[in-house]
Amino acid sequence: MQRSTQGFGSLVSRFHRAGHLLLTVTLASSIMAFSQDVIVLKNGDRITGEVKKLENGNVHIDADYGGNIFIIDWEEVERIEIPTASPAHFSVVTSSGDRLSGSIRTDPDAPTRVLVEEQGSTVSFEQSELVSFTPIDAGFWGRFETSVDFGLSLTKANETKQFNTRARASYLTDDWSLEGNLESLLNARQDVPDTKRNEFGTNFRYFITNRWFSETFGNFLQSNKLQLDLRSSIGGAMGRYLVQNDRWLLSINGGGAWTNENFEDPLVSNQNSGEVLGTLEFNAFNIGDLNILAQLSVFPSLSDLGRVRINFRNDFKWDLPQDLYFRVGFTNNFDSSPLTDTPRNDYIFSTSVGWSH
Repeated sequence: MQRSTQGFGSLVSRFHRAGHLLLTVTLASSIMAFSQDVIVLKNGDRITGEVKKLENGNVHIDADYGGNIFIIDWEEVERIEIPTASPAHFSVVTSSGDRLSGSIRTDPDAPTRVLVEEQGSTVSFEQSELVSFTPIDAGFWGRFETSVDFGLSLTKANETKQFNTRARASYLTDDWSLEGNLESLLNARQDVPDTKRNEFGTNFRYFITNRWFSETFGNFLQSNKLQLDLRSSIGGAMGRYLVQNDRWLLSINGGGAWTNENFEDPLVSNQNSGEVLGTLEFNAFNIGDLNILAQLSVFPSLSDLGRVRINFRNDFKWDLPQDLYFRVGFTNNFDSSPLTDTPRNDYIFSTSVGWSH
């Protein structure tokens, strides 16, 4: 009889432990479910998961069902609910031009407001003011963004081969960015000498308050068509984002540059000149899968009055799966008074397929 009582007590003890475990798991699951991020769409749909970033007019969420990353048009979003601050470090940009950094979460007392918290300080603003928030890895390599694309065309009639490539790398911090671009073209025909054109540019931009920024830049061009062994332009400027939202950017800047030109013809002496600089840049994104970039830079010469150089670049980029993209690009360098017997315009029209990360 005593054994039976002990056996019953043991059974009750097991049920008690099992019940305690079940209750613990249930409470933990409830807490996890409660702390999940939610995106509420204007049509009433709700998507639960982990909000990853808002970039180029799209918000990315890692859904808790199916393990898929959903990419949602920001204009279709009624609000986001981030109940618990993520340990991730985000770079946050608002429509007023403020640049903040830290963890983000929804204000529990005002669901339409977002809190950015870093080192004990908290900044609050309306969710509608968000332009972007992107995670910035604390490590060195986590702040890099790169892309590279290649294009090749063959024409049988005149045995023409054209190869073009473009590469870009950028590094972003909370206060500044550094970017480098390389573009190269090789055009080979059976009946004429090969044509080569290489251009490299670098830009350092420091973000100031209220959409203002300062920048320094360098641009280096080599072109057989222009008989340029190397044209080097180095300068600086002050600029401002005239429009900055989740759909497009419009910026303008002004400054000066020093340009040195070395020519392939030994009879043409090298040229040094001071120039004024003005640049207008337009960037539209999330037009379906299309992104558009247009940049116009004007360089009136101070050393050779009347001479004006104009650089224009226009890119159309279609996003493809797996971080791939298809690009159609046009670049033109205009010189009103070439120092050699060369055309005023040196342009490239190219198509290519690339990868970005």
